[in-house]
Amino acid sequence: MLASWLSLTILAAVFFIMPRLADFDPDNRLLNLPQRQILKQIQSLPSLRQQNLANTIIHFTSKGCDCTQFSDEHKQQIDTQGIKDSFRVINIELAPGAIIPSTPAILIVDKLGELMYLGPYSKGLSCSKTAGYVELVMNNYQQGFNTRLVVSQAQGCYCHV
Repeated sequence: MLASWLSLTILAAVFFIMPRLADFDPDNRLLNLPQRQILKQIQSLPSLRQQNLANTIIHFTSKGCDCTQFSDEHKQQIDTQGIKDSFRVINIELAPGAIIPSTPAILIVDKLGELMYLGPYSKGLSCSKTAGYVELVMNNYQQGFNTRLVVSQAQGCYCHV
């Protein structure tokens, strides 16, 4: 009886959870793309034209993305730390066809205008701090290192743009 219950529970979990796992960059839009080109394309977005992105955290969302709710707490933690470190925070809702393949996503640019991080907040279904990439990047930056990390190969709760 216990084995049957356990088997059904695992089967139900796979049935309901696995479809929510998506590749962040299924078409490899970001793979091997030079970082300067990525920043140039992002800076061409209507809401960012003519803006200096130095020392900026940009959160990307898309309309109707249910996954955004899972990243809200993580996003607030990142903003709190970023503001302490003198980063400006911008929120952008992406239209289809943007260079960012999926949302929720984040871009962090250092004080010199160099890309620090682009990609999902984390991997996994919850986009939580425990599976986060952003904290590692921010901690490295506080210690004087810029990892210039673009994460395109991750699976989690993402909505394709």
